[in-house]
Amino acid sequence: MKTTVYNGIDLFGEAVTLLEYLASEEPPSESRKQFMHKYGVSPEVLEKPFGVCTKIYEEGKRRLRSRREKIREYFTPYFEDGMLCKASFALLREFSDYESSLEKRKEICLGYSQERRSYEFYVLLQSGYQIQVEEDAQPKDCKDLPELLECLDRTELTAEQKWEIQWVFNHPAQAFQELEPCLKTAMEILREQEALWRPLVEQFCESWERRLADTGFYAYLKEQTNVSIEENARGAVLLPSVLAMGTISMCMDEGGKWERESRADVFRMGVLAEQIGVQRLLDEDFTLGKKELAELLKILSDESKLEILSLLKERRYYGGELAKKLKLTTATISHHMSILVNNGLVTISKEQNRGYYALNEEAVRRLLSRTEELLLE
Repeated sequence: MKTTVYNGIDLFGEAVTLLEYLASEEPPSESRKQFMHKYGVSPEVLEKPFGVCTKIYEEGKRRLRSRREKIREYFTPYFEDGMLCKASFALLREFSDYESSLEKRKEICLGYSQERRSYEFYVLLQSGYQIQVEEDAQPKDCKDLPELLECLDRTELTAEQKWEIQWVFNHPAQAFQELEPCLKTAMEILREQEALWRPLVEQFCESWERRLADTGFYAYLKEQTNVSIEENARGAVLLPSVLAMGTISMCMDEGGKWERESRADVFRMGVLAEQIGVQRLLDEDFTLGKKELAELLKILSDESKLEILSLLKERRYYGGELAKKLKLTTATISHHMSILVNNGLVTISKEQNRGYYALNEEAVRRLLSRTEELLLE
């Protein structure tokens, strides 16, 4: 299937990322240190992209200084290990709309029916927290505010955070209005700084077009990661991100849900994502550091995750099967599997809208070998 490499950026999405940076008050120089430590990327490779990111961040910090409190209110994550925040529910952002203007994005967001809004809120909650829903419940079952409130009650959010989400649900226009000046300024900054970020995008496009000349993107993704995705007949779009430079996010076609036309899958990829992945793959001397090893052993100390890995050594399972086997909710299983997949201990393949999990035996062997090397040899 055809894969299009988009020669530009999602201005709205990049503006949101800039506001997330500003809310954290962590300058890009700190992220640069983390990149070097976590991925072993050389300072020379990081110099240009982080130089661009720093200049955009400093300009945003200067021009949005008067709106600092509002940015913190909306973009500070509810938990340290998550990305959901008040703005997530106010914007209901889909980066499949990567060519939308701020006005168009506002029109889309505020045009949702109450049923659609309930659905989107529920999906956000389900993706971020352990919602104890009935085993066979699906997001489509959440159709109105009372059902959404039941979902909120099952999360680990504080009472104040639950009230915030409920307020945004009931006052979407006011919430968007409060964010609009921040988003508008952030998008203006990105437009003005195009001369800075354009070379990074051009390099991204050239690299990916060269790579995809020999292999399909879905095949490449399966080869390089723990994710196997059914090919979309409409193809895929690779959307470069300048500010979220080391991340990969997916926005998959939902098969005409909400009367939308079928569309291509969109993969938002940081301008350094491929390089980090390739470097890790090709670096024969790469070993688990003590910090990474400690994190993996911490995961194995959780009884449920250990039971899941033990089951997967027999055969692959889909989430509903694991839930029945372990007498856990599908939401709890989803939470555990997200951690196991993200840490490379489990792989996932999607077949006919069902995700099958399998043990990554090579990763487990590497973990055990590194533990033995550290403690016994």
